[in-house]
Amino acid sequence: MSKGLGQNYVTDEILTYHQADLTNRMCLILEGGKKASMPRYYKNLIYTEEQKKQIGLIYKTQHEYAEHIAKRRYQGEYDRDKTEMHKAQFQKQVKNAKKDKT
Repeated sequence: MSKGLGQNYVTDEILTYHQADLTNRMCLILEGGKKASMPRYYKNLIYTEEQKKQIGLIYKTQHEYAEHIAKRRYQGEYDRDKTEMHKAQFQKQVKNAKKDKT
């Protein structure tokens, strides 16, 4: 009996390898060591529904964390720029006040 599409790749060794690290091994290693996204038919052969849910939750959490860090970085830059603008305005007012005294 012939194996279906992707069945030749999915051996016990491959299952063990991919399932041992759900987040870092959800890819295929190509010749030359390059990584490629794992096709859905491999994901369906390798991972259970529960494992796919866990992976999705992990990736969602990582994405939300990265987004949070980016927002904090942007907010920090915004606050710094706003402070610099207020400082420049104050210095301009001081300069104008000195000019008016003379």
